[in-house]
Amino acid sequence: MKVTRIYEEGGESRFCDHEIPLLPRDKFGLFSAAVPAPEIFFRETGADYDSGWHTVPYSLYLVILEGSVEIETSDGRKAVLGPGAVILAEDQAGKGHRTRAVGGQAVRSIMVGLTAAA
Repeated sequence: MKVTRIYEEGGESRFCDHEIPLLPRDKFGLFSAAVPAPEIFFRETGADYDSGWHTVPYSLYLVILEGSVEIETSDGRKAVLGPGAVILAEDQAGKGHRTRAVGGQAVRSIMVGLTAAA
């Protein structure tokens, strides 16, 4: 399963494709290895949402359910991601990234924290 990863390298946030291996589990389909996740948030932002430049406080998955976002990394790359997209945000240092709603509609998503917040 392909995931869009945002990571920090040399003070800049960058994108890359990240593959999560899936293995068959009987008649139930393909599964990844379990990922410990102490927190899950359901989130809705307005059609005018713009996060500004920021880093993440800890590694997290963002799963887009409805609407679309444009994510810009500090190295200048942009990606528009919509329903079904999975983003692994790991840029906890450096200049960070910017997320904004696009398409004129609210964005509903699930955020899965991979480390408990302090």
